Amino acid sequence: MQLRDDERAQSVQIGAVLLFAVLVLSFSSYQAVVVPDQNRAVEVTHSERVQGQLQELRNAVVSAVGGGSHRSTAVDLGTRYPSRAVAVNPPPSAGTLRTAGTGDDRVTVSVRNAVADGEAGDVWNGTARVYPTGGIVYDPGYNVYRDAPLTVYEQTVLYNDYDDARIGLANQTIVEGETVSLVALDGSLSRTSSGTASVDVRPISASQRTVTVTDDGDPITVAFATRLPAAAWEQRLAGQARVADVRERPDAAPDPYRLVEVVLERGVTYRLQLTKVGVGASATGENATYLVDRTRGATVRKDETVDVAVAVRDDYGNPVQGTTVNGSVGTGSLSPSTATTGGDGRVIFEYDAGGVDPGTYRVNVSLGRVGSGFDGGTGENATVEVTVTESSGTGDSGSYALGWRDPGGTDGNGGVALSDCSAESCVWDVGASDSDDLALVAALDPRFEGVGVEYAVDNATVGTVAPASNTTGSDGAAGTTLAARENGTVDVLASANEDGDVITIEVTNVSTSSSSLPTDQNGIRYEDGLATTESDSAIQFDITNVDSQFARVESVAVTTRNGVGGEIYNGDAREIEISGGDSNGYRDESGNPSASALAADGSSIALDQNGVLSDSGGGASATVFVGQIGTASGNTFSQYDFADLERVASTDSWDVSVTLEFQNRGDVTYYFREQ
Repeated sequence: MQLRDDERAQSVQIGAVLLFAVLVLSFSSYQAVVVPDQNRAVEVTHSERVQGQLQELRNAVVSAVGGGSHRSTAVDLGTRYPSRAVAVNPPPSAGTLRTAGTGDDRVTVSVRNAVADGEAGDVWNGTARVYPTGGIVYDPGYNVYRDAPLTVYEQTVLYNDYDDARIGLANQTIVEGETVSLVALDGSLSRTSSGTASVDVRPISASQRTVTVTDDGDPITVAFATRLPAAAWEQRLAGQARVADVRERPDAAPDPYRLVEVVLERGVTYRLQLTKVGVGASATGENATYLVDRTRGATVRKDETVDVAVAVRDDYGNPVQGTTVNGSVGTGSLSPSTATTGGDGRVIFEYDAGGVDPGTYRVNVSLGRVGSGFDGGTGENATVEVTVTESSGTGDSGSYALGWRDPGGTDGNGGVALSDCSAESCVWDVGASDSDDLALVAALDPRFEGVGVEYAVDNATVGTVAPASNTTGSDGAAGTTLAARENGTVDVLASANEDGDVITIEVTNVSTSSSSLPTDQNGIRYEDGLATTESDSAIQFDITNVDSQFARVESVAVTTRNGVGGEIYNGDAREIEISGGDSNGYRDESGNPSASALAADGSSIALDQNGVLSDSGGGASATVFVGQIGTASGNTFSQYDFADLERVASTDSWDVSVTLEFQNRGDVTYYFREQ
């Protein structure tokens, strides 16, 4: 009998092979398409997060201006991908954070044509003052997100550098009104890792003091090496009325830099603030460069003594501690002959007019040796003039001495926390005081009634005096009040026709409440009205345009930290709104949170319609609304509940910042924290 062929087993085998082929193809597609897409999303999210961290780093550098403290910032250099049961991930991405230009003496920032009065004029005499500097660059090194930008900090700005565009993340603070703030970056940093790097920012030369300068006939110019073209800087400086021109100079600058020069308006008095900041290793300190007369002339009666004070400054105009200063006189005597500067950079000599005839005499002080070839016109030397008058026993009532009284014994200061006080200096703890005012009294010797006394300060950012003038009473005394504004040191001058005196007040523990914060920035006034709305998860405040030009808000950047939710979502309502101005502006998203929540990481959020504030009238004021703030996860949005908010300074610990980005002026940033 012949058997028939049976092919049933072959069909099962073919089916198994085909099924295996389908699985292989599916896995290959998953590995080739889905895994890279998911990993790219991870890298994009990391890119957004690290840009916010780099803004923190930039803020740490910029906040060193005015004597900020040592700060440390964590930066997530790389990222890891989610675990997979079958598919294969590439190795974790490793980003690089490095300094750029700090080792090249062609990467500088300079000021020229600026002149100052007094001994500072020995240094600020119109010639170019050049300071080495550099920047910080983050290169992400992603595996999939190949077109990710470099993120660059330089010359107080932070931006993303793409191949064909540069997108700003934080605006410049070099020129703000009549204040010019230059921050030189020093040190060497290079770290490549998939983990987190901690970057320490150390103020090397910083203080709240400024140098008052004017032009020497030619306009003051600030030039610096930068990767950005002059046109980009012109946009960043568009809101600064004192900027006359922005241009590129033909001077050589190493690739990829160019030299951009900012020309300031002539005939204006500017406050110049210079700061040196160190990151990484190899940052160098600053030595003493010049002396400043802090007495501003002294008057003493024959056979009496008077203090002569000088201060030591470095190349950046900031105090230098621990420097030896030598003194000498030809007539009279000086004690001590050598002194060492304290934390404020000051030394005090006592001039003794015993047996000295009336007249004007010179006290010579130097950072070096005081010899026969002494030249008071050089930076390292200074000459203080002392006027000796007739002794009080001569009956000469035509001259007098004016001196401050010890604030610790002055009426009206009973509730003020003072320490280490004398007629020359005092430490004032404002936070422990009953008010932000300090009574100061200057008196004549001998007593004269009806003599006019004028008052002035050398650093109005720290404190101001009111009234600016007064008249002595029957006790020969006249008073004023110092109002505290910021932490720092301020010299208060009292002057009359024949004499003057200076007292140094160290202001500490100033409250950071909104009353002590600047109200106007780039022509925009903060009107308060701070509130949390929308279930306490949105921020709202009021502003007014006080500039002579209209203001157009094109975009808004929001940054959150310290556990505050990092996204903005308001359902079907508008996430950001500038309302009440000449033209309302807004950003409106709709849909599920996962698809439409805005990242609160400091990135610019373009408005669907710009907000416009007129230069006068009802359209000059507007209410800024940002909300709701929280965290998006899938189709769920968890709102953050603010307990209470207060406005604080950028140098304080803050939780949320809101930056209004204008078309025709510099950006304006407000900082808030929970109380």
